[in-house]
Amino acid sequence: MIAEAIKGTSGNVRIFDRLLRHRIALVREENAVAREAIALSTQGEREFREHFYGTFAAQRPETDAPVNMPLLNTLARDVQDWTGRNMGRVTVTLDRRLRARIEDEYQTVTGTLFQILPHPFEEKTQAQWAQIAARLGIYRPLPEENYKEILDNPDMWDGYHWRERLEDAKDGVFLKAKHNLARSMAGGESMPQAWRRFQEVLDGVTLTAELVAKTEIQRVSNEIAERVYQANSDVVTGESVVATLDERCCLICAADDRKEFALDDPDKPIFPRHPRCRCFYAPMTRFWERLGVDPPEGTRAGWWADKDGELHRKQVPANMNFSQWLEKQPAAFQRSYLGPSRYEAYRKGDYSLKGFVNDGKIIPLKKLSMN
Repeated sequence: MIAEAIKGTSGNVRIFDRLLRHRIALVREENAVAREAIALSTQGEREFREHFYGTFAAQRPETDAPVNMPLLNTLARDVQDWTGRNMGRVTVTLDRRLRARIEDEYQTVTGTLFQILPHPFEEKTQAQWAQIAARLGIYRPLPEENYKEILDNPDMWDGYHWRERLEDAKDGVFLKAKHNLARSMAGGESMPQAWRRFQEVLDGVTLTAELVAKTEIQRVSNEIAERVYQANSDVVTGESVVATLDERCCLICAADDRKEFALDDPDKPIFPRHPRCRCFYAPMTRFWERLGVDPPEGTRAGWWADKDGELHRKQVPANMNFSQWLEKQPAAFQRSYLGPSRYEAYRKGDYSLKGFVNDGKIIPLKKLSMN
């Protein structure tokens, strides 16, 4: 029944195309959440700056008077309290946004698996899709208790939970602020100079809020997808890494692009593998194997560099990986992406893109030169 209904189309290509489009939209959502986190982390910054200057003025009427120890301690505690309130707002907001992302991602990924269903079913509602899929034995729902577990899981690259990361940012502010202000005091700096040092501390907190927001949106999305694939292992036979074809993709992720892993492979990378990682897994399904034919070739969104190395969006073959994509880019882009030394080794044919990576780590230039 399924084989006859989907003959002439590729379930895997349709799944890949839909997930890729979804991930492009997800980056926009990630940026929106990050902007919200930044706004919350800097909320009241103007008022705090006025408080900073006002505290100085109350102690020293001269605007260029040096910082003193009482002011240093007072202001360091003030910025810790202020940051704590803002990080609390970020935590509440991010918790809400991540819960919504779990639900949306679950619906998207299960809906994507439905792409392998017969075309007559495409106009059905989500509930009807689920009933049809269940009857055909290709869909199993995710248990409700998994939601909280996903939200509470730590990042895999360092074991930190996102709430701990925000808490550390708040706790570290006092010592950083005190250190920077002590340098101001030792140097006899004025209020504007001291504020600039203070601003460095606040910028670090804002950067943490942005990093956590961007990375956690991706982590939650990837973990939901992985659990849906595992729950439907009779349909999903494996996973294929999908990296982003642009200059921001790291060498490690680029080397793994379109690499295939079995669903139960204990050594497959877990995404995100680093902060701001945008990689994800596309599922590979059984249905074309059952048909005994090769699927038609699809396309994937990518970027293409012009002769000056400027990138422009362009559709590329779905089976093109990052290494193949990089080979077709002009020399100016290759050099910019790889760096001068790696580019020379790459141009001479001494190393392929994958040759710069070993066991999930970038090989240092010194070790490359010794080989």
